[in-house]
Amino acid sequence: MFTKVIQHENQTSAVMKLDFEKYPGPIFATDGSIAWSRTHSQVPVVLAIDEDTLRVYYATRDDHNISRVSYFDVSANNPAKVLYRHNEPILEPGPLGSFDDAGVMPTCAIWSNGQIFLYYIGWAVRASVPFQNSVGIAASSDGINFSRVVPGPTLGTGPHDPYFVGTTWVENNNNKIFSAYYMSCCGWLNEQDKPEPVYDIKYAQSRDGINWQRDGTIIIARDEIDQAIASATIFSEKRSSHILYCSRQAYDYRSKKGVSYRIRIATRAEDGSWRKSSEERFVPSGRKGDWDEGMQAYPYVVRTDKNVYLFYNGNGFGQSGIGFGRILFD
Repeated sequence: MFTKVIQHENQTSAVMKLDFEKYPGPIFATDGSIAWSRTHSQVPVVLAIDEDTLRVYYATRDDHNISRVSYFDVSANNPAKVLYRHNEPILEPGPLGSFDDAGVMPTCAIWSNGQIFLYYIGWAVRASVPFQNSVGIAASSDGINFSRVVPGPTLGTGPHDPYFVGTTWVENNNNKIFSAYYMSCCGWLNEQDKPEPVYDIKYAQSRDGINWQRDGTIIIARDEIDQAIASATIFSEKRSSHILYCSRQAYDYRSKKGVSYRIRIATRAEDGSWRKSSEERFVPSGRKGDWDEGMQAYPYVVRTDKNVYLFYNGNGFGQSGIGFGRILFD
């Protein structure tokens, strides 16, 4: 079922090595047959519903390019096996004029006190630049019927985030401290007469997962290689912690595969900082004509009793579907 494609060495430890086994194709893609789901299966967010089932929330777009959230279920033992596809949205855009009236996308799902918190990206249209993102939060007791916890964003612009915030990974530490690793836009570049945003990954803390304290701490900083960084997702093994993220160049990333999103890795050092791998990518590009030949984006890690899986998007920001692989530890 899997093909071993690459081995990675943890550069902060001579002991730990990571193997990545990649499933050779997408497991799910929108077929365009439903009016609210014409294109894209974007930003997979995966939650273990029980020991046998993983629920994959994703964003899909209608004829007007407006995103909604739905889901499908896969086997926890074999994620290539789709068990169920939901045929309705579970989260719609917000009311006119709200922070999420132009679309919604999932970004993280966690359990908290017996309910599911679904963090999602809200889209709003701007005049001087194409868009602005903020992060909202919805809650559910069954993982299907969600309601917004608060009407406004739980993470939005502020003193340390003047432009916008986007993809966010949240960790629940025994319902006492919640940690957020979030994408923060650090400016718009306009060198080619088309504004393009660039991002860092920053850190925030909360006691309830709703109200956040931020001080501008940058976890993963943009540089010449990673000019825009998004979708942090964290996993740990044997006292070694890793962040997977996707990064791109500032320009031409929509159509030029050499500068589009690729998935990279950073490892937590003994001093608490996160050190990027010198390797160009964690997930290798697909072969010519493959679903992920030109892009690997929006990584999301989920741990089951037996495996650590990485879900991600391929070409076209999710137009070609959702795939996965397995992370192995030496």
